[in-house]
Amino acid sequence: MKRNIILILIVLSSVTSFAVTEDSFSIVQDKSVGFSFMVTNDCYNSLGMSYQQWLPHGIGVQATVGGGFAKYNVDSFLSVQLELQKLFFAHRFDTTKTKITTSLFGYLAGGFTCYEDKYYETLYDQRKDNYYEVYHEEFLKVFGFGLGLGVDVIFSDHISIPFTMGFMGQFLNNPAFGLSAGAGILYRF
Repeated sequence: MKRNIILILIVLSSVTSFAVTEDSFSIVQDKSVGFSFMVTNDCYNSLGMSYQQWLPHGIGVQATVGGGFAKYNVDSFLSVQLELQKLFFAHRFDTTKTKITTSLFGYLAGGFTCYEDKYYETLYDQRKDNYYEVYHEEFLKVFGFGLGLGVDVIFSDHISIPFTMGFMGQFLNNPAFGLSAGAGILYRF
């Protein structure tokens, strides 16, 4: 666990050493809407509609609202995730036929999801000498927090496909920590 945290800090400190110019900020300063998702092994998951806004000095904010989901037999009701992003590097490949922009960013994420967990429990009745099942429905709330790195590829200044990779933890019900991966497709305007 400590080794993973040290590795994350080393990667983030090496990435932040890239010199980001004001031109890099102007490349990605825009708004976008679309669909995105994040999946974490044995942990917090979310998917939904996203809104992203890049602010001056390479700071970005993204909000995703939709359904959360988990493994096993659950019905999800709501998922809200917020990300604070920091642009480390951006470059535009501009030719006569294509315009492609790539950027590297770090993120801190926080989110909330609530869902209903449904399961059967097998019990034994000693008086009747038999087994029986009891059906349970439990309403759970989960908070998730994480950090990581992302790469965003933008085609023709409008179609954005971000990929993220990092670590995510969930708290309250069923605490867990694991690797997370996310992707999306956004329209920039």
